[in-house]
Amino acid sequence: MYRLKNFICVSLSCLLCLLLGVGVKAANVSRLSALKGERTYFLDSASSQGLSKTELSFAELGRVKGECVQFDLQAYEGGRYATNEEIAQSILRKFQAKTRFVEEVNGTVSYYAYTPFWQGGLLLQGERVNLHIAISSSYCVVGTPVIFGGY
Repeated sequence: MYRLKNFICVSLSCLLCLLLGVGVKAANVSRLSALKGERTYFLDSASSQGLSKTELSFAELGRVKGECVQFDLQAYEGGRYATNEEIAQSILRKFQAKTRFVEEVNGTVSYYAYTPFWQGGLLLQGERVNLHIAISSSYCVVGTPVIFGGY
Protein backbone atom coordinates (compact mmCIF):
# COMPACT_ATOMS: atom_id res chain seq x y z
CA MET A 1 0.00 0.00 0.00
CA TYR A 2 2.85 2.38 0.85
CA ARG A 3 4.49 1.78 -2.55
CA LEU A 4 1.23 2.42 -4.36
CA LYS A 5 0.75 5.69 -2.48
CA ASN A 6 4.32 6.78 -3.32
CA PHE A 7 3.84 5.81 -6.96
CA ILE A 8 0.64 7.85 -7.19
CA CYS A 9 2.27 10.88 -5.49
CA VAL A 10 5.31 10.76 -7.78
CA SER A 11 3.12 10.27 -10.86
CA LEU A 12 0.90 13.21 -9.97
CA SER A 13 3.95 15.39 -9.28
CA CYS A 14 5.45 14.52 -12.67
CA LEU A 15 2.14 15.19 -14.40
CA LEU A 16 1.81 18.56 -12.66
CA CYS A 17 5.36 19.54 -13.69
CA LEU A 18 4.66 18.50 -17.28
CA LEU A 19 1.44 20.53 -17.40
CA LEU A 20 3.18 23.53 -15.87
CA GLY A 21 6.00 23.29 -18.44
CA VAL A 22 3.55 23.03 -21.34
CA GLY A 23 1.57 25.99 -19.96
CA VAL A 24 4.70 28.14 -19.72
CA LYS A 25 5.77 27.18 -23.24
CA ALA A 26 2.28 27.85 -24.62
CA ALA A 27 2.24 31.27 -22.97
CA ASN A 28 5.60 32.08 -24.57
CA VAL A 29 4.70 30.90 -28.07
CA SER A 30 3.22 34.21 -29.08
CA ARG A 31 5.72 36.89 -28.19
CA LEU A 32 3.66 39.34 -30.21
CA SER A 33 0.35 38.62 -28.50
CA ALA A 34 -0.09 42.36 -27.77
CA LEU A 35 -0.66 42.88 -31.51
CA LYS A 36 -3.73 41.81 -33.46
CA GLY A 37 -3.53 40.75 -37.08
CA GLU A 38 -2.58 37.90 -39.41
CA ARG A 39 -0.09 35.78 -37.52
CA THR A 40 2.58 33.50 -39.03
CA TYR A 41 4.82 31.21 -36.97
CA PHE A 42 8.25 29.98 -38.06
CA LEU A 43 9.06 26.44 -36.95
CA ASP A 44 12.44 24.76 -36.43
CA SER A 45 14.55 27.74 -37.52
CA ALA A 46 14.49 31.48 -36.87
CA SER A 47 15.39 32.07 -40.51
CA SER A 48 13.81 31.96 -43.93
CA GLN A 49 14.51 28.20 -43.95
CA GLY A 50 11.96 27.63 -41.16
CA LEU A 51 8.58 26.14 -41.97
CA SER A 52 5.94 28.89 -41.85
CA LYS A 53 2.47 28.13 -40.49
CA THR A 54 -0.57 30.22 -39.62
CA GLU A 55 -2.11 27.62 -37.28
CA LEU A 56 -0.24 25.52 -34.72
CA SER A 57 -0.99 22.09 -33.36
CA PHE A 58 -0.17 21.24 -29.75
CA ALA A 59 2.79 19.13 -30.90
CA GLU A 60 4.30 22.11 -32.77
CA LEU A 61 4.44 24.47 -29.77
CA GLY A 62 8.02 23.49 -28.92
CA ARG A 63 9.19 24.03 -32.49
CA VAL A 64 8.31 27.75 -32.73
CA LYS A 65 11.46 29.85 -33.27
CA GLY A 66 9.90 33.09 -34.56
CA GLU A 67 6.70 34.77 -35.63
CA CYS A 68 5.30 37.79 -37.40
CA VAL A 69 2.04 39.70 -37.34
CA GLN A 70 0.69 41.77 -40.24
CA PHE A 71 -2.09 44.32 -39.91
CA ASP A 72 -3.61 47.19 -41.89
CA LEU A 73 -2.69 50.62 -40.59
CA GLN A 74 -6.40 51.56 -40.46
CA ALA A 75 -6.90 48.76 -37.91
CA TYR A 76 -4.13 50.03 -35.66
CA GLU A 77 -5.31 52.07 -32.67
CA GLY A 78 -8.83 52.57 -33.96
CA GLY A 79 -7.89 53.95 -37.36
CA ARG A 80 -6.32 57.11 -35.95
CA TYR A 81 -3.94 58.61 -38.48
CA ALA A 82 -0.36 58.27 -37.34
CA THR A 83 3.03 58.62 -38.99
CA ASN A 84 5.31 55.64 -39.49
CA GLU A 85 7.50 56.98 -36.69
CA GLU A 86 4.55 57.25 -34.26
CA ILE A 87 3.42 53.70 -35.03
CA ALA A 88 6.94 52.32 -34.67
CA GLN A 89 7.48 54.18 -31.39
CA SER A 90 4.17 52.88 -30.03
CA ILE A 91 5.15 49.27 -30.84
CA LEU A 92 8.66 49.77 -29.46
CA ARG A 93 7.18 51.06 -26.19
CA LYS A 94 4.90 47.99 -25.90
CA PHE A 95 7.96 45.76 -25.92
CA GLN A 96 10.34 48.20 -24.18
CA ALA A 97 12.61 47.85 -27.21
CA LYS A 98 15.44 50.12 -28.33
CA THR A 99 15.96 50.86 -32.02
CA ARG A 100 19.31 49.60 -33.32
CA PHE A 101 19.01 50.96 -36.87
CA VAL A 102 16.42 52.03 -39.46
CA GLU A 103 16.38 51.50 -43.23
CA GLU A 104 14.01 52.40 -46.05
CA VAL A 105 13.55 50.24 -49.14
CA ASN A 106 10.93 50.92 -51.84
CA GLY A 107 8.75 53.03 -49.53
CA THR A 108 8.81 50.57 -46.63
CA VAL A 109 10.56 51.75 -43.48
CA SER A 110 12.12 48.99 -41.35
CA TYR A 111 12.99 49.47 -37.70
CA TYR A 112 15.36 46.89 -36.28
CA ALA A 113 15.29 46.79 -32.48
CA TYR A 114 16.23 44.81 -29.40
CA THR A 115 13.98 44.05 -26.43
CA PRO A 116 15.37 42.58 -23.21
CA PHE A 117 12.13 40.57 -22.81
CA TRP A 118 13.38 37.90 -25.20
CA GLN A 119 16.64 35.99 -25.25
CA GLY A 120 18.79 35.74 -28.33
CA GLY A 121 18.19 37.40 -31.65
CA LEU A 122 20.27 37.84 -34.76
CA LEU A 123 23.42 39.83 -35.34
CA LEU A 124 22.76 42.39 -38.12
CA GLN A 125 25.17 45.18 -39.00
CA GLY A 126 27.05 44.39 -35.80
CA GLU A 127 23.92 44.86 -33.64
CA ARG A 128 21.85 42.24 -31.76
CA VAL A 129 18.27 42.41 -33.11
CA ASN A 130 15.18 40.48 -31.95
CA LEU A 131 12.33 42.74 -33.08
CA HIS A 132 11.69 43.97 -36.63
CA ILE A 133 8.96 46.46 -37.60
CA ALA A 134 8.27 47.17 -41.30
CA ILE A 135 5.78 49.91 -42.16
CA SER A 136 4.52 50.83 -45.62
CA SER A 137 1.79 53.29 -46.61
CA SER A 138 -1.03 50.80 -45.90
CA TYR A 139 0.21 48.00 -43.62
CA CYS A 140 2.61 47.11 -40.85
CA VAL A 141 4.43 43.84 -40.24
CA VAL A 142 6.10 43.08 -36.91
CA GLY A 143 8.37 40.06 -36.56
CA THR A 144 10.68 38.34 -34.13
CA PRO A 145 13.59 37.93 -34.43
CA VAL A 146 13.11 39.48 -37.89
CA ILE A 147 10.47 39.28 -40.63
CA PHE A 148 11.02 36.43 -43.08
CA GLY A 149 9.48 36.28 -46.51
CA GLY A 150 7.91 39.17 -48.37
CA TYR A 151 6.25 42.16 -46.81
